[in-house]
Amino acid sequence: MDVLKIFFKSLLISFFLSVVTLFGLREYLIVKTTTQIGLAYRQLFHDYNTGAQEKACALELGRERDRSAENVYQLRFIDRHNYRLEVLCGGLVSNAILIKQEALPPLVYKNAIGSGFIVAKQQKEVVGFRAFYHSAVNWQDQLLKQAPFLSKDFYLVKNDYKLVEKNNYQNQMPINQTGPVTNCNGYGFSCCDPNLTLGQGQKMSQALDCPENCFATCQPRPVILAFNANGNYDIYSKTIKITNHDTVDFVATVSKNHTLVSYAEIDFGDGQKQKINHLNKIEAEHQYDCNQTQCGYIAKVKLVTNGGVSSLDSSIAQIKVIVRN
Repeated sequence: MDVLKIFFKSLLISFFLSVVTLFGLREYLIVKTTTQIGLAYRQLFHDYNTGAQEKACALELGRERDRSAENVYQLRFIDRHNYRLEVLCGGLVSNAILIKQEALPPLVYKNAIGSGFIVAKQQKEVVGFRAFYHSAVNWQDQLLKQAPFLSKDFYLVKNDYKLVEKNNYQNQMPINQTGPVTNCNGYGFSCCDPNLTLGQGQKMSQALDCPENCFATCQPRPVILAFNANGNYDIYSKTIKITNHDTVDFVATVSKNHTLVSYAEIDFGDGQKQKINHLNKIEAEHQYDCNQTQCGYIAKVKLVTNGGVSSLDSSIAQIKVIVRN
């Protein structure tokens, strides 16, 4: 019994020391991050005031510096972990000169608040970070995901040209007005492939790389591989021609990864729809009636997940039905 008590006591002490060590490491990472960003910002501020990049910008612009087009010094994040110190010659993104590129300390990532700091801009700017950020990519992240209480958010706020660390910050500014213009990942967002994902949450229309598809999160879409019909069906034009009162048999093929799909729905194009719950066999038949010489309809199929995300409304998921009397 004494041995067992000693074992559990040692185990408890080891656990306690491990937690204390992790919390200490987290605070160290926060201090290291704020110090590193602060030093980088002060270097930019010094370069701005001394005009350290004036000659380089003059060469970039192919002329002596135009006083009416001021060079812009900025610290800009290009993804959640890496940032650049750069000068925009004449204030133009296309004339950016890289001073240097750095990375945040391990296990520290930028969140979706802010994109960096512009040195000469008087407006308040804020960048949010998370220490012990987990993305579920590797085994370290998996461990951190099991202990979310270890994560901690902190912020760097620029006010009157100085950076100040804050543990809590209520951001009252529009999210797309805090910091330099950058690419989607630099904002802490993601470029969503519209064919495979559906963007949800805040949209970042200022993103340099994918302004129409830059969202806070990307939810996977169910994928339709094929949508066909029987009879006089042309697979190239995706058109079927029938006579009045004929019945068309539709069949859809979906990707194997449809475990989250709740149901399928076929819209026959004439105001009638059919919901299908058996996803292993998405088939439906429908009779078309036409009271004119010729009628045209667009039949569509879609999949809907449990979260309400639908498949892409593309040409693959459509069939044109022509009905003649």
